[in-house]
Amino acid sequence: MITNVLIENFKGIKSCNINDLSNVNLLIGKNDSCKSTIMEVIYTTLKEFIQPSLRFAISRRSNVSFGGREIWYDYDTDNKVLSQIKFGNGLVSMTINYDKNNNLIMSNLKVEFRTKEGGSIRSGPSSYYYGTDWSLRESHHALAYLEAFPVPERVLFQSWVSNSVFIDSSFKNDLQRIETLLGQIKLQGKDKEFGKLIFDIFGKGDSWEFIPHPDFPGQFRAAIKERERLVFLNALGDGIRFAMLIVACIMLTNNTAIFIEEVENNQHPESLKRIVPLLVNLSRENKLQLFITTHNPFVWRLFEKEFEKTKDREDSFRCFHVVRNYETGVVTCIRQTKENADEFFSNVDKDLYGP
Repeated sequence: MITNVLIENFKGIKSCNINDLSNVNLLIGKNDSCKSTIMEVIYTTLKEFIQPSLRFAISRRSNVSFGGREIWYDYDTDNKVLSQIKFGNGLVSMTINYDKNNNLIMSNLKVEFRTKEGGSIRSGPSSYYYGTDWSLRESHHALAYLEAFPVPERVLFQSWVSNSVFIDSSFKNDLQRIETLLGQIKLQGKDKEFGKLIFDIFGKGDSWEFIPHPDFPGQFRAAIKERERLVFLNALGDGIRFAMLIVACIMLTNNTAIFIEEVENNQHPESLKRIVPLLVNLSRENKLQLFITTHNPFVWRLFEKEFEKTKDREDSFRCFHVVRNYETGVVTCIRQTKENADEFFSNVDKDLYGP
């Protein structure tokens, strides 16, 4: 599990240090406070270990991939971008440099693992991005970094880098990607369980099939039963599609991290009341670490209520108030505790809604 993260010179962040992460981590703050940026850099660092993935961070928000220098805080490519993640007893780091002479972006990874008996440091993959849209890239994929981990941690880390998922609002419009997940749900025989969960949230979706689509000859597309008719995914509301996406990802994934941007997107409060307990329960079953952003205190209260029921709030749930200093670029992540609960709530309220 990831417990600490250090970020330097990445996008809107000059520096950020977030400590004492746990199983479910809620990042709350106003727009442009860099909540999603924190998740982006963690996710990208993990994915860089299996394939060149930095282009995800370059183009995720705008789908414009030629602004490579936008990775750097204040566009200052003379600085080194650093992401450092404490994973179990290991320290995983990614550094990013810009070669002005060759218009080249370079990422380098390293793993340091320490035990009472000693430890080891191993270099990981190095990737090179170039071209007008950074689509041309090379990777020197050294697997020696795995030797830094003892075998149990090695297997777990491989699962994390391979299976981690980043879910944002644009994902809900990628119907083919959602249908791929639903196909995997069918193949694994989890369709009845999935249908029941969706029905419990929205009152529909318990019955769904892949049927021929009249506009795409020969293609079978996912459709859910709504009263006496079948409705294709593109005819559903954004809220139910987003929830189907989140639930499918979590049901199909285990032993890794799931990053969810603004879980409240397109959701009615009554839907959120059902979605939050579902996220908590499924993450426990599948041994997932959740990172979730929100700017809605209602979401925070729902998570608080859910963990109060299970009596493991102190061990398993963290809420961080993310505050960005626009002059210095320092991003502070203030953790809610029993001692600062009243002050924490007051500061979050002022941050989101003003004095």
